[in-house]
Amino acid sequence: MRKSRRVLATGAGLALFAAGTVTMFAPRGAQADGQAFPLSQYASSTTTTVCNTDPVITTYHGTVVVEIPITTLLAGHEAEIRAAAAQGLSPHDSGSSFNSDITLTVSVPEEVNLGTSRARSTSSMLAYTWFSPNSDRTQVTANIQFKDLNWQQLLDIYDAEKANPGQHTIKVQVPYAVGTTDPAAATRLASEQVTVTGKFNFFASSTTPAQVFNFDTKTLTLAESPTDCFASAPTRTTRWVDEEDGRDLQPPKTGPNFFQAAGIPDYEFSTWELSSDRLTGIYKYKKAFGSLPVNGDDPAIDTDFKIGTDENPPTQKEEIHAENKNSLLTIENVVHLNDLRGGRIADLLQKVRRDAQRFRRYCAEECSLGLHNPDHSSCTAKVF
Repeated sequence: MRKSRRVLATGAGLALFAAGTVTMFAPRGAQADGQAFPLSQYASSTTTTVCNTDPVITTYHGTVVVEIPITTLLAGHEAEIRAAAAQGLSPHDSGSSFNSDITLTVSVPEEVNLGTSRARSTSSMLAYTWFSPNSDRTQVTANIQFKDLNWQQLLDIYDAEKANPGQHTIKVQVPYAVGTTDPAAATRLASEQVTVTGKFNFFASSTTPAQVFNFDTKTLTLAESPTDCFASAPTRTTRWVDEEDGRDLQPPKTGPNFFQAAGIPDYEFSTWELSSDRLTGIYKYKKAFGSLPVNGDDPAIDTDFKIGTDENPPTQKEEIHAENKNSLLTIENVVHLNDLRGGRIADLLQKVRRDAQRFRRYCAEECSLGLHNPDHSSCTAKVF
C-alpha cells in the first residue's frame, strides 16, 4: 500500500542523497524513456461460437489471457531497483492508499458484456490483484501490487526467480460474451477488436512519485474463426394482419427469425399465432375504434342528426343513438341559432345537466356543451 503523504517532486525531478550517491527520479506521471515492454508477446485470447436454433442466436464467447513473467518485466528496470535497494529504500509504507505497481487493461466494444475477471500469481514478489471496471463497463483494469517489502527484499526474490522466469508469473483472465439475432450484426461483431494495454509504475520509495513505463498494445479479434449460425436456419415469415379480414397491414418480412410486433396507426395488437409448420408468425390487430359512419350512409345518424342553415334550421332532436359501444361521433359543424326566444338553448343545457350520466355514456372522451357569443344578436352552440 502507498503512503498518502507521498511528496510531489518540484522542478525536473527529486534528488535522493544517500552515502554520497545521487539518484534522480522522474516526477509523478512522467513517461520514462526506453523501449516499451512487449505486452503483445504475452497476451492472447480463446474464442468460441455458440449457436441457438429457435430462435437463431449467435453468441461469441471469449477470454483474454495475459501471463507475464515478473522477472522479465522488471529486467529492464534492474539498475533502478538495485540503486533503490542500495539506499535502503522501500516502495511501500504499510496501511495507506492504493497505488498499483502494475496495471493491465482490457477494452471491449460497447455491445459486449464483460464477465468475472480472475488473477493468479506464482511470484513471491506479488501480494494481490484487484479489478476496477470503468463506468460503462467497456474496460476492466487489473491492479497488481508488490508485497510490503523493501527493495532489497524484493531484489533478493527477483534474483532467485529470474533463473526460471516462466515459473513465476502473473496471469490475468478476462472473459466476455456478446449475442445477436441479426446476421449482419453477427458478421460485424465477429470482426470487432479487443485491446490489451498496461503499464509499470516504478516507485523508488514511499515518498517518491512514480515513473510510468507504458507497455505496447495487443489487439485481438473478438471472434476467431466464427461459426455462421444463420447459414442452415430455415426462412421464417412474419405478417401483421387485420384480424377481421386477414389483410396485411404492412408488407410481410422474411428472415431466420420472426420479427417483433409493430405499432400500426389506428390499430391495437390483439393476438398472435404460428402456422402449423411453425415457419409463419402472424400478429393480429384490431381497429382501435369501430367503423366510422359515412355522412348520409348511416341510418341512425341520418335520422337523428340533421345539418341545417340559418334559412333552413335543422329538425330538433334530443338524442343521438350510437350504433355500438365502439362508435365514434365527431361533430365539426356549428349550428347558429339566431332566434333565442322560447329558451331553446336554456332547455338544451337543462336536459344535459338533468341526464349527464346518459350524455357521457356515449362519449369516448370527456364531453361538454359550450356556448359562444360572437355578438348580441346570435349564439353559437358547439358540441365538443
